[in-house]
Amino acid sequence: MEEITTEEQKKYWEIFISLNPINGYLSGDQAAKVLKNSNLPNEKLEKIWNLADIDKDGNLDFEEFCISMRLIFDVINKVYLEVPSRLPDFLIPTSKAHLIVAQEAIYENEQNTHLMQKTSKTRILSDNFDWYIQPSDKQNYDAIYSSNADLYGNISFNTLRDFYAILDISEEELLNAWKLVNPRMKETIEKDQAFYFLHILNQRNKGIRVPNVVPANLRATFEKNPVDYNINEASYKNDHKNANFPQSSKHKSPMKKYDSSKEMYATHVEDSNWNDIRQKRQEIHYQGKKHRSDVSDEHVPHSIILAELEQMLEFKKSELKRLKEGDVKSITGMNDLESIQSDVLEMKQQIDNLGLYLIKKTDELQKLRSDIRQET
Repeated sequence: MEEITTEEQKKYWEIFISLNPINGYLSGDQAAKVLKNSNLPNEKLEKIWNLADIDKDGNLDFEEFCISMRLIFDVINKVYLEVPSRLPDFLIPTSKAHLIVAQEAIYENEQNTHLMQKTSKTRILSDNFDWYIQPSDKQNYDAIYSSNADLYGNISFNTLRDFYAILDISEEELLNAWKLVNPRMKETIEKDQAFYFLHILNQRNKGIRVPNVVPANLRATFEKNPVDYNINEASYKNDHKNANFPQSSKHKSPMKKYDSSKEMYATHVEDSNWNDIRQKRQEIHYQGKKHRSDVSDEHVPHSIILAELEQMLEFKKSELKRLKEGDVKSITGMNDLESIQSDVLEMKQQIDNLGLYLIKKTDELQKLRSDIRQET
């Protein structure tokens, strides 16, 4: 590229003088009359102005005006497809060369500072996480907790949004820390969990990576089961009528006479009665297993249900055999032969159905594995 020729300077001088410069300078409004005649977009004209105004005083002297006119003509004549990002060397006036050097030094320094800031944000994190909370840190955590906890002493994740804003921690790391102290992902956490959550954030803000696991001695604290206050669904029932409390020594019952005949009767219980009791308890045990298989096939493995049903079938068969042999007395509460036979048939049908169900599920599992192999 050629420097601005003498002829160009004469032509630009005539234009410059016609715009009535003040003390040898054209303001932005004065220069705009000529610059906009080029019909270039305002975006390009703004870039040309910034390149030409070397001393950055918001005005153009004659040298700077010449630079702006040359750049406009070069862009119009397709010398440049776009306005240059920096002023070409051949257009830099000797009187202003030192300003260009200073500006480039400032720009380079700004770029280095930006790079250092970016590097500091992505600095290598340490893995030396310490779960011990120092007393001074505990006081700070307590102050944050007390100012954010609700009436029940709990804190939600979003409650601490203002606190997150002052930390140099990503949203992903915040969520990972929350999951560590709140493995059940409840909406709120309690005081102990909140303290350790704040401790994780404090350590991360100091350049220590958020840990992946929780120590065994803290796991129970973080995974505590919530108290269930729904008495309608409680599995435990308290029968006050059957509750036995020790009597106070001040209200002892009157002493009763010892009756040796009752002891003799208790020590000579017939063996057949004991057999009845044992068999009744065994029947109740297997009836309970049958109930579990009917009610909860979603929560009990099918293999366990099948084994229990087979055991119950064997029990029913033994009862049926004793009935046929006439040993009715040994089966308390089971005097109906037809009822026993019906139970045996029902158990057999349930076992057969469950066996078919297991076969079906096994086939589905094999087909699923085959599909996965084909996809991979």
